[in-house]
Amino acid sequence: MSDPRKESLIVERFEMRASTEPKEGELELYSLFSIIFGFLGIMLKYKICLWVSAVCCVAYLSNLKSKDSSVRTILSPVSLSLMGLVMAYFGPNSNLFV
Repeated sequence: MSDPRKESLIVERFEMRASTEPKEGELELYSLFSIIFGFLGIMLKYKICLWVSAVCCVAYLSNLKSKDSSVRTILSPVSLSLMGLVMAYFGPNSNLFV
């Protein structure tokens, strides 16, 4: 018996992989949002802004590659978000933070 499939209708299988790398400006946006929300949280005394800053900072650090890292780019968002959270919860006027 011969093969009933037609040779012209056979499609070869190929594997599609989704790109998991962050886009071009995504890392800079996480860093920028972390700094902006950190300043807003410290100046306006909003704890929610400080927590958003901390989440953006963690997202920035988790997607950071070794070739993009320098001390200044890592230290700015981390120090600002941590300083704001420490001031909000352990500062002398911590009961004023709403």
